[in-house]
Amino acid sequence: MTPSADLVQNIRQYPKPVALAPLDTLALDRLVSGDADQAIQHARSLAEALTGIDRDGVRLRVLAKALAAERTLQALLEALLAERVRRADVQGVRTLNEALRGCVARLERLAIAHRLDSHSGSRPSVVLINHAENVRVGAA
Repeated sequence: MTPSADLVQNIRQYPKPVALAPLDTLALDRLVSGDADQAIQHARSLAEALTGIDRDGVRLRVLAKALAAERTLQALLEALLAERVRRADVQGVRTLNEALRGCVARLERLAIAHRLDSHSGSRPSVVLINHAENVRVGAA
């Protein structure tokens, strides 16, 4: 058996169904089928960009894209949840509600990170001084 066939066999034997986001499913399909060159190249170029000269700008753009993707996923999950509520599918509602909670938590963390990175040049600083004489405060 090939490694990808072993992986598929292991997934089939898993007792609970595994639900992945559409982008994660596509990435996994490409990885299992051996068509991962584009994903690997993307990861490599992103890593290089995050260590380059404009790393702060790149990080902000990556956060913005992740925030947009997570918000899109939230809208999809909300639509699926509404459909399951209409069908009175209690188990489906529970499952989607749990997925939606995780999505909202990730969205909140991404929004906080994006806000902090957007204002990285003007972050407030707190300095604690135990004992000082002749302290002067001024702009750097």
